Amino acid sequence: VLSGSEASIQNSIVSPGCRVEGKIVNSIISPMVEVQAGAEVHDSIILDGTVVGKDTIVHRSIVDKRVHLGEGSKIGHSLTDCCGAEANRHVPTLLDCCLTVIGKKTEIPAGMKIGTNVIIYPEVNESHFTNLEVSHGTTVVPD
Repeated sequence: VLSGSEASIQNSIVSPGCRVEGKIVNSIISPMVEVQAGAEVHDSIILDGTVVGKDTIVHRSIVDKRVHLGEGSKIGHSLTDCCGAEANRHVPTLLDCCLTVIGKKTEIPAGMKIGTNVIIYPEVNESHFTNLEVSHGTTVVPD
């Protein structure tokens, strides 16, 4: 694990081959993940080859392989911030626990705000987002 001078890893499992320049708390980080400067990952699972862009904040999320989270994005919410959040409208019985799921090979644009109980299908890219916010309980699918 390569760590920058500002890196902080607390109560987490970080696999070999990762580059951590940000903060990781209560999370599992798979091989070859890059957490750039100023980024924070809390209570999440980040899988192989994902890039967490500079100043991006990730809370209570499962992020699949080879995802790019653009600079300054806000993904999910802390447990205290999601009380009363709407369950996912597509699968409300499966995703109502303040969790966000992002499928493999997805590209999240810089500055994006993604709520909780959100599903983003694999291989979604910037063209699939109509604006820079995905509200609680939403599902985003590729064309």
